[in-house]
Amino acid sequence: PGVALDPKLTLSSQDGNTEFYIVRDNSKRVSELQSTGTLSNFLEAHLYQSFNVEIFTKMRTKVDINLGISGDKVEIDPRQQSSSAKFWSKQKAVSYALDKVVSCEILDKNKRSDNRVIFKMVYLSDNGWSQKDFESDREVAEEVVQKLNYLLDQKQSVARDQRREYLQNKQKKKQRLRTLTS
Repeated sequence: PGVALDPKLTLSSQDGNTEFYIVRDNSKRVSELQSTGTLSNFLEAHLYQSFNVEIFTKMRTKVDINLGISGDKVEIDPRQQSSSAKFWSKQKAVSYALDKVVSCEILDKNKRSDNRVIFKMVYLSDNGWSQKDFESDREVAEEVVQKLNYLLDQKQSVARDQRREYLQNKQKKKQRLRTLTS
């Protein structure tokens, strides 16, 4: 990866290379990929992937769900619950267009003994910014956050402006808190 081929040679004459990627020299994605080294994420980011996580309800109970992420939407599908869990924690299947999602981040930075972390997804609803909180193993949470943020960075639409606005507001809040506590 990251090695330019001689245009005068044929592909079959390349030594041991079985995978080739065509990328423009002036592409912004080329520099990002070379710096992070996650070429597989670039190619696989838009493919649908499902993660087993738990979502927090309004009553702060947890419900087992499948969190499905593709190049154009985020889906929340509840898994089969026990009869007692059905009474206390109901979760309907919901789908969010990726154009409405603006951020995804891990909230729990501390290392807990059970290796579980909480992460949130912020999206634009009819009433302004809303968020969904999830809990999962650290590896799963990091993978979800990385995939969603990668997809959000690639969006070339109004959602990108909304994301920028949300992140700027978040930075301003942090700065205000720092000046108040100083």
